[in-house]
Amino acid sequence: MKVIGFSTKYYTLWEIYSEEITGRDGRKGKKVTATYLKNISTDLETAKVRHPEATVDLSVHGTHSWNRTVWEPLPTDVFHNGKYKGQPIAECPDLEYLFWAYGSLLSGEEQISIARETLLASGHYAIYKDSLMKAEEASRLEAEDDAVQEMCDILEDGGTITVDASSVHVDEGTEDLRLVSYALDGRIVLIWPRDLLVEREYMGRQYWVPGKNGKGIRTKNRQIDISAEKSIVLDQNWRSNRLEVTVKDFSVVSQKKIG
Repeated sequence: MKVIGFSTKYYTLWEIYSEEITGRDGRKGKKVTATYLKNISTDLETAKVRHPEATVDLSVHGTHSWNRTVWEPLPTDVFHNGKYKGQPIAECPDLEYLFWAYGSLLSGEEQISIARETLLASGHYAIYKDSLMKAEEASRLEAEDDAVQEMCDILEDGGTITVDASSVHVDEGTEDLRLVSYALDGRIVLIWPRDLLVEREYMGRQYWVPGKNGKGIRTKNRQIDISAEKSIVLDQNWRSNRLEVTVKDFSVVSQKKIG
């Protein structure tokens, strides 16, 4: 098809060729090749008289031939990028990939919704506390949350719980000296008040450990029974419940190192 275009000064003659194509992802498109032939005239009417077979399209600009491909937009219910580009999200054969794409690749409410519903329908994924995760992880978190809630109830009733205490460190974010240690993979935070701390020294360095009557007691990586002050905080805003307990009294159940 002949086309009259325009350059800086002259109206120009072009040969435009287009063809329908299909991409590897199944998307339809049009490949356009524009070949510059010559300058015609500085006057449009003169150019039209000289080439009455040509269509006027002044968006065709310049004097250099070019080609480009214009693709139709992909439907919203297919992958727009990645390994399965162009394929329906709901038919993705790889659930691990779909789960990754759900959090990292897909965009837009419809795409994310399709991925979420597909993963849930498989039975291998579940939603817990507004987060999509593998079903076994959701079950584990729910069981641990129940355990933390039960411990909270026991402590609030004045009872004693048994935990495996892990790392101990000085909490420097408070005005009063205190130690903090953790149990149940960080789900239980044990705060050791000043009256349950004993100062130690090693090679000129002073440090603090939990203790009683001036005698330090090793609790790190040990199983201990604790009772708590009334300042018990159950934080349910985390991905999993987190219990913060100020220790009132404690005893070591087992001196055998855990883990």
